[in-house]
Amino acid sequence: HRVDRRQRQMCIETGQELIGKTFVVHQAIVDGRGRIKVADGVWIAKGADAPAGARVRVVGQEGAILLVENLD
Repeated sequence: HRVDRRQRQMCIETGQELIGKTFVVHQAIVDGRGRIKVADGVWIAKGADAPAGARVRVVGQEGAILLVENLD
């Protein structure tokens, strides 16, 4: 599916607001990639491997991908 420029910019701005916040891994981070639950949505996450249910903190962003560090 195609994302227009305005939607992508909104996604990036929202991602920047998430930096420093803690979330729960929704889909296990394996080989550095997984998904985290953010409010009523799910974001792609990049970081050290972590099982579903683990707590992570957002430390940065690459486009629509959130960079996370494990807290558990």
